[in-house]
Amino acid sequence: MSHARTQVRDAVAAALTGLITTGANVYVNRAHLLESAKLPCLSIHVRNDATRRISETPIEQERTVELVVEAHANGGSVDDTLDTICAEVETAIGSDVTVGGKLIDCVLDSTSIAVTGEGSKLSGQAEMQFNATYAVREGAPEVLL
Repeated sequence: MSHARTQVRDAVAAALTGLITTGANVYVNRAHLLESAKLPCLSIHVRNDATRRISETPIEQERTVELVVEAHANGGSVDDTLDTICAEVETAIGSDVTVGGKLIDCVLDSTSIAVTGEGSKLSGQAEMQFNATYAVREGAPEVLL
């Protein structure tokens, strides 16, 4: 069985697959090549994982991960495309903050946008950081509660 973080990441990817703008172009992990033919797309990964005990018998932990959903796009209207993708992601996650029961909660913390290039050769990225909270038993990080 995979770590709870992996399960969370995969559940979010499944929830975001099929959005109008990005369709099936949803990738987990950071090690993927962004090809023009696969844009626009989403990339999903986690950063930090903060832990606190929420019960002693049995010992249960509440964990909050920095869940990052990156939107990638190119073209002359890249800003509009990134904003549309962000709206679609926020709507999808907002409609089920437990992401199919895997999470306790999932809240957008921040969004940062970067665009490079000129004219029709623009490419950009919007990084949406969510605080995603889930629970596990101490010593059993593969089992979501």
